[in-house]
Amino acid sequence: MQLMLKRIIQNFVVKTNYWPFTRFYQAYYTLMLKIIIRRLKKHPEIAAIYLIASSAAGDSIYGLSDIDLIIIVKDNNPETKWKVAGVYKKLSRFIPILKYDEMGVYGIEEVRRCYRQTDLYLKYKFFTECKKRGKLLYGSDILSEFNELADIQRNEFILGQLAFTWAIFLKNFLNGHKTDNPLLQKYLCYKVTSDTCKAFISTVNNQELFNRKEALERAAEQLDGARKRHVEKIRALAKSGFTMPAPTLLSDTYAFCVRMIETTVEQMPHIRESSVEKQIHTRIDFDFENLDFIVSDDNRRKMQAVVALVREKYREEVRSVLVSPFDLLHNDPLDEENICLFIVPQRPLSLEAIMEFNAVIGENSSPQQLYLYMLTTDMAISLNRFDPGLIHSALFPLEWMDVVLLYLSNRSSVLLGQPLEYDKTRKLVKNYFSQELLDWVSQHEKIVRKPISDQELIRWPAIEFQGFFWHALRLKLLEASRNSERMFIPLSSKQVCRQCRKLTELNSPWLEEFHEEYEKDLNGVPSHSEAYFMQAIALLKKIYNLDAGASQQDTAIIKRLRISVIIPTFNRAEILKEALSSLVLQTRIPDEVVIVDNNSSDNTKEVAEGFKHRLNIRYVLERTQGTSTARNTGIRNASGDIVVFFDDDCVAEKEWLHYLEAPFLRDPSIGMVGGEILACRVKGTLVEDYCIADALLRVGMR
Repeated sequence: MQLMLKRIIQNFVVKTNYWPFTRFYQAYYTLMLKIIIRRLKKHPEIAAIYLIASSAAGDSIYGLSDIDLIIIVKDNNPETKWKVAGVYKKLSRFIPILKYDEMGVYGIEEVRRCYRQTDLYLKYKFFTECKKRGKLLYGSDILSEFNELADIQRNEFILGQLAFTWAIFLKNFLNGHKTDNPLLQKYLCYKVTSDTCKAFISTVNNQELFNRKEALERAAEQLDGARKRHVEKIRALAKSGFTMPAPTLLSDTYAFCVRMIETTVEQMPHIRESSVEKQIHTRIDFDFENLDFIVSDDNRRKMQAVVALVREKYREEVRSVLVSPFDLLHNDPLDEENICLFIVPQRPLSLEAIMEFNAVIGENSSPQQLYLYMLTTDMAISLNRFDPGLIHSALFPLEWMDVVLLYLSNRSSVLLGQPLEYDKTRKLVKNYFSQELLDWVSQHEKIVRKPISDQELIRWPAIEFQGFFWHALRLKLLEASRNSERMFIPLSSKQVCRQCRKLTELNSPWLEEFHEEYEKDLNGVPSHSEAYFMQAIALLKKIYNLDAGASQQDTAIIKRLRISVIIPTFNRAEILKEALSSLVLQTRIPDEVVIVDNNSSDNTKEVAEGFKHRLNIRYVLERTQGTSTARNTGIRNASGDIVVFFDDDCVAEKEWLHYLEAPFLRDPSIGMVGGEILACRVKGTLVEDYCIADALLRVGMR
């Protein structure tokens, strides 16, 4: 119902451009904004609320522009941010022009850290979108306390703007949330084109532009050929109220953006490496030849398929295919939960080629994620990952970029073609990683101490525990080598494991076995990682000089429980696949999955057996039909300490089982827990859409 109402408003307001409709939308926009602020003001944790983007700059297209807010809270406590985000989410359920996936909730300390360090997207968001062109709606003007950033950081602003602009295109046209509204598609192409032009003009003319129409006019004067024709087409499209036919608009916009990003970056002034950076660079040592990072079987098959596709269709367009274990989009890139595949083109790839590569990679069916990038001279452009929490890295973060490029210039990274030719002298921004490496070690050591001394660590999902464990050992290895002439950084968990053998206090015979279980975890197959948790925690407490002894009471609290998931099903083989796939991706893998076939006549049994290599499946046939009968049969056949009921038409969030298990571990007196069930957003009939929207509306109004 919301979607239908929004499209009706868009069609009337945008296509007719009739002033009563425009005034109505303007009044509606203002009223909704007042309601939102009034509701958010009730929370004392909120320090400031800013209206950003075109909304505050007078560049709105009524009928298409949404409400974009940045909320700054008084502390960095995740619970505070989740609480505020929850209120925002409920409001977005019955206010169509408030988009939850574009919300930003940040702590004051995050803003200060962003000012000092390199988070390109957030720098642009805070100090351009908010401070320069935003509007304070509530609270104190937090951003006024910050001075203008130095000229040397101007490149960071522009790269942040390009990252934000590319993220809009990536989210709406390349990943799984593609928009199917033709009017909105044309508007987004207009928005992406004009914002790319703003970054280009800011770089070439050393002058900031906030107005999209002016940016298009200026770009049309300075560009020629196909790029000039595209800008003229976009201007004509906007004048027509986005009704003009434009059959090749999407591919043209993609080609324009990629070429303009490259051109803009080429025009940026280079900066010299400081003497401090050079000194630290000479001390850092890596072993790229013997990295031995973990690659899941599923991702190995996908990488082979990408290479085969390049050889078959795109060998003239693609120079190399490279792989790196360093996750460009995560705060800690060395955890091996995510790996990156790089396409190095001879010339910018076509949109059709990228969509074909994305189709080959598809959905991840193992906990280890595989992400695709196109690597140009100066940057890695994400092609298949958009995560609202990590939107800033749609291009790249700078801390680890040098390490990634160094690795890609090594033969070990090559799947096809030649290693990357990396110009180490070309720099666009400061290298924060090399400058702050030693501080980074000290800060991370402080961060890891709390979970080690906390009983919560034992309750972490196996993959998270393993990643944390190997990182904690890595920090100790770095500490041991920091006073030596050269500081060796073990990058992969395998390198950490090998280095531990050389130090008496870290050389434990079970470490190799524990690492083998990590490989199973990343492949999404049942493992025995939990069996080593107590030994791992004891080792960490020993090397971090924390109390290694656990009382009997503590031992009772940290006991692991077996989980049995029971799925009754009847003639739903196809959707059963989706339910089982979501269990494969759980951060806490179930110990067993009992599938109760309620006398199905389709291929339910074959589907169940097809997941036996990824889950501990127990298939049971129950001929007496009925949900209660099937569930009781499941209970009788389950062996777990916790029995979890799961319907065959459900899809579980990745941490579903982890959070279901947590209350039982905290309090042995708890006998039953439950959680919220949300409707999956799918294309349906008008009645189905209305029912879903009405249900969400009632939940949001409680």
